[in-house]
Amino acid sequence: MNWRIGIGGRLLFAFSLLATMTLIATGLSFRSHAELESRLSDLHQKHIGALFAATQLNDQSRQIVSQASALSMAERQSEREQVKDELLDTLNHMEDWMRQLPDKQRYFLELNTQIRQTIMVLYKVTTQRATFAASALQHSQKLNETFEDWRQTLTPSNITSQLWYLELAFLAGYVEKVSAAQSFNELDYTFLRIEEISQHIAESAAKDKTLLQDKYQQLLSLLAKISREGPMFHDKNQELDLSYQQSFLVLNNQRHVQQLARQISYYSHEINQLIDNELSAATQSVAQASRLTLGLSLLSLIMVITLSWLYVRRNILNRIRTLQANMQAIANGHLNTPIVISGNDEISGMAQDLAFFQQSALLAEQTHRQLQSEMDERHQAEQQLMQTQRELVQAGKLAALGQLSVSITHEINQPLAAMRNYIFSLEHYLQQNNVPQVRRKIEQVGELLDKVNNITHNLKSFARKADNDLSPVHLHTVINAAVELLQVDNKGIKLQVQPLCQNQSGQQIDTVWVAAEAIRLEQVLINLLSNAIDALHTVSEPEIVLTWRTLDHWVELLVIDNGCGIEPEHTERIFDPFFSLKSTTNGLGLGLSISYNIVQDLCGQLKLLNSYAGYTCFSLKLLHSIAPVAASH
Repeated sequence: MNWRIGIGGRLLFAFSLLATMTLIATGLSFRSHAELESRLSDLHQKHIGALFAATQLNDQSRQIVSQASALSMAERQSEREQVKDELLDTLNHMEDWMRQLPDKQRYFLELNTQIRQTIMVLYKVTTQRATFAASALQHSQKLNETFEDWRQTLTPSNITSQLWYLELAFLAGYVEKVSAAQSFNELDYTFLRIEEISQHIAESAAKDKTLLQDKYQQLLSLLAKISREGPMFHDKNQELDLSYQQSFLVLNNQRHVQQLARQISYYSHEINQLIDNELSAATQSVAQASRLTLGLSLLSLIMVITLSWLYVRRNILNRIRTLQANMQAIANGHLNTPIVISGNDEISGMAQDLAFFQQSALLAEQTHRQLQSEMDERHQAEQQLMQTQRELVQAGKLAALGQLSVSITHEINQPLAAMRNYIFSLEHYLQQNNVPQVRRKIEQVGELLDKVNNITHNLKSFARKADNDLSPVHLHTVINAAVELLQVDNKGIKLQVQPLCQNQSGQQIDTVWVAAEAIRLEQVLINLLSNAIDALHTVSEPEIVLTWRTLDHWVELLVIDNGCGIEPEHTERIFDPFFSLKSTTNGLGLGLSISYNIVQDLCGQLKLLNSYAGYTCFSLKLLHSIAPVAASH
């Protein structure tokens, strides 16, 4: 049996070997990359963050030194408070950074606690020193003033009196010098001189027969105040003692901070050394992997060149070119091209497969023609469906117009009824020859005709697409138009227009604008006011209140009357079409239904807030708007 490896086996062996070397090279590269990524991630998690935290601690430790010096030199209490708060804030930040150093966290936190305690003691000592310094200075100033007042009451009459009088002035100078003493030696020397001069003054004053006894006792009391037992010496002594404590605390704080800085520097050096070692190891690993990858790549390249030259080019390429020409001809549409089948290997198998594909392509071509015919028929059916859909949309519009016809009739009857009243008034004014009122009524009739025209225009626009764009509408103007149309004042009804909230009592309704359409908004107000007027027929003191308020993006208008109210069982149906509590001669029950739909179109809200006998309140919410430029000017 003559057994041999075919093209597939040979190529499989060659490419398997090539793929194996490629996988090995890829594995080496991936391992190198993963190791490098692991090392870098470890550096970032363990060392880079710690190094950055150490750098921040080093910067903030220098701030502690400068801020501690500023605390000891602060003159005012407010400055000391500010510097203390800054120091504590810096220490809190340092504590946060220290918690990111797990190796030294406990030691650094102990140092931070020691520095914090030193700062708090330094703040307390500095505050106490300032208090005693101010007290000593105050005692010195008061004693000098007392010396001066007491000396002015004396009149030396002999040489003895003059001498101890001069010594008294000299003593006042030493008292003033006490507040400027900077050391215990200087303070002791100053008080030694004060005591010597005081003793001599007391002896001289005792011998002065011109000095009265009460003056002598005052002098002794004054000399006692400036002695070592007096408050001035005590306060100055406490100030100097606290000054030495302050210097010690500042120095102690500097030692703690320097100790912290040395530990941070040592810790940073350790981290840098670890980073250098990790980077060196990573560099060596990457270099070794790169050399192995390069060697495998060169070996793979040599194998590819050998396989291409010795086998593929000589044995396979010619038959593949012939097979390719046959494929190209079939691909160009020449499905009847004869296919050459030679040999007994994979290429001959491909040629047989191409012949089978040729037969399948011929069958597919026939099937394609059948599908194209079906697609043409389906496209024609889709066109017919689209035409039917357009007709259905138009039929839907006509049906909607039929449903709206009663509502539209009701909206037109309102202006027509008002025009009937105006024409009756016009006849009355013509008989009185009142030209201004005649003109006014004619203008009002013209406005109502414009309203009817707008209603019919909206009906015409509905056939295409209604334009519901909102524009700024002056709320007060619409309210006035509705009130004037219904002649509320002429029906004996008390009408009030006022803000609802006390904090808006300074705002006038003339400044309120809403996003709406003026004519449709006026129709809503007319319907609400008409219902309120009808509910007031049996009330002895009828009253309607229009109150408003602004709520963020909304303007809410409440229509309140003190009429008969609405029964609770009817409140959920008041916005239904043809629902009415009036007789059939007084209404069709469409006013509130139409108003509700209009408000919905205006992106607003209309609802019944509350109603019972003697009270009914409707809420109308509309979007708040700003006045147009022309209106604001």
